[in-house]
Amino acid sequence: MLLQRIITASILASLIALAVFQLSIEYFSLVLGLITLLAAWEWSRLAGIDSLVKRGLFLLLFTLPMLGIHFWTQLLELIALGFDWTDVRTYSGALEWLVIAPVLFWILMMLLIRKTPTGILQMEVGTRYKLFIGWFVLLATWMFLSRLRALYGSEMTMYLLLLIWTADVSAYFIGKRFGTVKLSPEISPGKTVQGMYGALIAGVL
Repeated sequence: MLLQRIITASILASLIALAVFQLSIEYFSLVLGLITLLAAWEWSRLAGIDSLVKRGLFLLLFTLPMLGIHFWTQLLELIALGFDWTDVRTYSGALEWLVIAPVLFWILMMLLIRKTPTGILQMEVGTRYKLFIGWFVLLATWMFLSRLRALYGSEMTMYLLLLIWTADVSAYFIGKRFGTVKLSPEISPGKTVQGMYGALIAGVL
């Protein structure tokens, strides 16, 4: 089982590294967008949507913001020329502020899961809220990685991914070897406090 995980992870990591370093900004954003849409399609099914039309509309709610974000600079240029509003070009960096909301969301989720894990599991969330959460999380992930690749280059994007992978692998092995105190057994029985600290230390190092 462990060997299979290592082989699978190695293949996926190699493909991701190729995409990060070899694809242009546009193609990287496109490939990442297609993966995001596939995830959104699956999320709509998990949220309880069976109608293909409704699931297609859910994908449309992803596609339009993606196009707007991807062509944000060009859109501002068109507005500046069409409406003779040159100051609108100063809003080119406004997208970076959109990262704040997802960060706050995950901090809130972390605190809620840590404080009341049973309550989180027992919450009855309607289909609309499930769809919104999926839309919010997946779109934010696509936007962040796309903008990171476009603004800071392949090296910084790969550095972030390596940081995540290192923390994840460290949490697994340290938790497996030294884990005694469960982090949140109601949600993920295999996670331990020792594994969490191992991930934090590995990330810092």
